[in-house]
Amino acid sequence: MAFCLWYGVIGLTLERKALKAAKQSMRQLLND
Repeated sequence: MAFCLWYGVIGLTLERKALKAAKQSMRQLLND
């Protein structure tokens, strides 16, 4: 149970970082 919770938290953090990176790269593409 604790492992599942920990895994989910890590997954969410990675997802947020990936989303931020994707948004930044999209902005760079649009600005160019």
